[in-house]
Amino acid sequence: MRTVDIVNVRLSWVENDPGPPAPHLLRGAIGDRFRGDALFHQHDQSGFIYRYPFIQYRWDKRGAVLLGLGTGAQTLVRSPWPGMELRIGERVLHVRDAVCEFHRHSIILTDRLVRYRFAAPWLPLNQELYERYRKLSPDAQARERDRLAVAGLLLAMRGFGVEIQGRVFAAFEMRSSRLCPYKGLQQYCSARDLMAIFNFFIIIDLQKGTVDARIVRSRYHRKHL
Repeated sequence: MRTVDIVNVRLSWVENDPGPPAPHLLRGAIGDRFRGDALFHQHDQSGFIYRYPFIQYRWDKRGAVLLGLGTGAQTLVRSPWPGMELRIGERVLHVRDAVCEFHRHSIILTDRLVRYRFAAPWLPLNQELYERYRKLSPDAQARERDRLAVAGLLLAMRGFGVEIQGRVFAAFEMRSSRLCPYKGLQQYCSARDLMAIFNFFIIIDLQKGTVDARIVRSRYHRKHL
């Protein structure tokens, strides 16, 4: 069993109109402010760091949110958010306040399948991979989705120091697919459920997309920074 600390940091702005949601621009702006810390941007002097991201970026209907996991949670809490100036695209925004919501979750294996429903569409394929994927038969596409789901789970577990002995089973049930805007491009994404032999939260970053599954058995509280 592995316990993971989680924090959601919701930013509010001095400006009344922060503009349209732009999580990728938020990532770029904050990564630029913390160039010396690879946790914020997944790059070092040799290039991209292929690992599970411990700091992730969202922008929902309520505004900008940073998600920290494990060491990423500690880093976000220590960061001086109030008063910070961020250039998000053509906009310059100033952080008025940061509200933290804390969770703690235990990751364990289960003796049965657990169903997770995604709160946002899943983008498992970039444009290049999708061109190959669309030429597969329906059965082969389903196997490929399941393979990518397992790969994402193993990557996430390795990032949290959980080594899985034996074979991992996960199955993705697709309800629908549609085009989703991401970084100015239209990419295909899917929506439905994931079944896996874990009792844990899922925050998967596969290729270029991020999705959330419901967090279970978590304790949390809030505070202002």
